[in-house]
Amino acid sequence: MVLPASLYEVLGISMATTSQEIKVVYQRLARVCHPDAVAIDRKGTSANEFMKIHATYSTLFDPQKRANYDHDLFGRQRIYRSLYPHLLTYLHL
Repeated sequence: MVLPASLYEVLGISMATTSQEIKVVYQRLARVCHPDAVAIDRKGTSANEFMKIHATYSTLFDPQKRANYDHDLFGRQRIYRSLYPHLLTYLHL
């Protein structure tokens, strides 16, 4: 069983990243993944990637949405730790 990826992992950032830094990372990724900026053969996957990146940015850039997400993320991590302690030890989490 693999733990769900966090939104922070989607953008490749840490939880300590500031809103301004999140905006810079989002803009960089948007330029690379936007369907209008990629080759024709990647437009389908690029659109999905871009939507995922945009939804992640929308959550993490807004202070209230980010606080709610972080609260939920910590709750999920507590549940996984209680249900799968051997797995978390193996994964070094």
